[in-house]
Amino acid sequence: MEHQIGKLSELAEGQPISVSIAGTDLVVIREGSEVFIFEDRCSHADVALSGGTCADGQIECPAHGARFDLRTGAAKCMPAVRPIKKFQARIVEELVFVDFE
Repeated sequence: MEHQIGKLSELAEGQPISVSIAGTDLVVIREGSEVFIFEDRCSHADVALSGGTCADGQIECPAHGARFDLRTGAAKCMPAVRPIKKFQARIVEELVFVDFE
């Protein structure tokens, strides 16, 4: 099922934000005209990634510095070894949607 997140223009470049859909917290990141959406928790230590920073196509966990690839969710450095759960984002006429079941 698809849910509207908001407008692309309301998302600041490289600034993670947290949104909640159906009781699940998600982190939303805009890079240029692309939007990446993940479950808002580090696979290493159950910390909200929305408090982290983005650079070089990765999001960094604010607790222990684990980094994850924005395109795939793959763990890029220790202490994380597992990927984070990624959700499909879709942009239609400036509106951002997430495919969420």
